[in-house]
Amino acid sequence: MRVIDAFVESLDVIEMGFDKARTAATGRRPYHPGDLLKLYIYAYLNQTSSTRRLEKECHRNLE
Repeated sequence: MRVIDAFVESLDVIEMGFDKARTAATGRRPYHPGDLLKLYIYAYLNQTSSTRRLEKECHRNLE
């Protein structure tokens, strides 16, 4: 959903306390906290509490 995307992009995730947004130079980079927040908000709005159902929704709805 573009509204969720625009809302999360307007936030400063580092200032909000997501200090893992800055990644180290070594190792595999983690998911960006903004992307995880978008997924969480999407699940909340669609009343999806199951992670398996949310995974299926991510493959089905690629907005």
